[in-house]
Amino acid sequence: MPMKTRVFQDPRRAMEKINPASGSTRSSRHKNSSQKRLKADISAASWGRRSTTRVVSVNESQRMRAVRRYDILDTAPEPAFDRITALAAHLLQTPIAIISIVDSDRIWFKSHYGTDLSQTGRDPGLCASAVFQTTPWVIADARGDPRTSAHPLVTGEFGLRFYAAAPLATGDGHNLGTLCIIDRLPRDIGQAELAILRDLAALVMDRLELRLATECMSDLDRILLQRALADEERAEEAAKHDSLTGLGNRHKLEEAFSAEIGRLRRHGGSMCALMADIDHFKQINDLHGYDVGDEIISGFAELLRMHVRPTDIVIRLGGDEFLVLMPHTHLPEAYTAAARLGIALTGAQLDALPVPITASFGVAELKDGECPESLMHRADLALFRAKRRGCNEVAAAADQGATVVSFGTR
Repeated sequence: MPMKTRVFQDPRRAMEKINPASGSTRSSRHKNSSQKRLKADISAASWGRRSTTRVVSVNESQRMRAVRRYDILDTAPEPAFDRITALAAHLLQTPIAIISIVDSDRIWFKSHYGTDLSQTGRDPGLCASAVFQTTPWVIADARGDPRTSAHPLVTGEFGLRFYAAAPLATGDGHNLGTLCIIDRLPRDIGQAELAILRDLAALVMDRLELRLATECMSDLDRILLQRALADEERAEEAAKHDSLTGLGNRHKLEEAFSAEIGRLRRHGGSMCALMADIDHFKQINDLHGYDVGDEIISGFAELLRMHVRPTDIVIRLGGDEFLVLMPHTHLPEAYTAAARLGIALTGAQLDALPVPITASFGVAELKDGECPESLMHRADLALFRAKRRGCNEVAAAADQGATVVSFGTR
């Protein structure tokens, strides 16, 4: 059967055409007959009693131009829209929520939470009718409602019973589609819930407007935006690194601690902190100047980078203090790594000084439930013990082993 098309008209405009005030000389009987026919046409179109009748607005061509302008049909799923349908379903306690775009001959779903359907025909009664409303369109029981009782989603396996939709209205007054919620049981919906549905529909339109604005940018705008984003990313990354050595700083340490402790909570395992401090660094600065001091800091940082594992995270805490965060590491392994660093430094010769430098180390292993600050404090206390014994040594946290190893006097 060929599809018939009925056109929605504003009843008030239609009545004006047959109103006596318009200057018409038609008889009262003829006017009443015309009014009855018009009301019958409007009723048949709006209530959608025939599934072969496709609902079309008098401004349908303009509305479809708006749909094409947003270039949303048949696009890939996008998390921003999927989050809104999930939120609608959860807030309004329905199993299904859909963002629909009403095309010329179908209703396509940009996001469909709770159903695998990706589109339906443009049968009247549901989205095809809701798209021409200025307020939410509510069907409490679709089987008993003449607007929807013949709709395929109601009569078929889908089993739709409850439907509520808020239109997706553009700034220039065209409805692209709806944000709708669906249940397979009849139910009522209150004004507060409808207000939530309208607000969520507004969020959908905000996202569509942003998407449109992004797509309409010129190539130059895109390049400028990409450069700005890259500059911002570089600035954020620079804020996490020490300008002298290129190592991570305290901001990077906070980020690393958060990630590693999260991993430990999910998967278990171990982690150690290794604190390092260049011996007699203040005297070096006083005798040779800050430029030499900076060269020593840079050289020591490079030595740390060369002698730790790829999974270890090296941080410059400030001055001549460094920390190595060591995931998947128990205390004996961290202790051995610190001793290896001390030995490597013993054989190193930095260009800035004619004599070798030394360093002291303190190590501690993270306890169950311990916070990052406590782990660093215990490693720092171990470092203090190594310094107090004459420097050029490594010590473990006192509550995890009292061993102190010296690398010898140089």
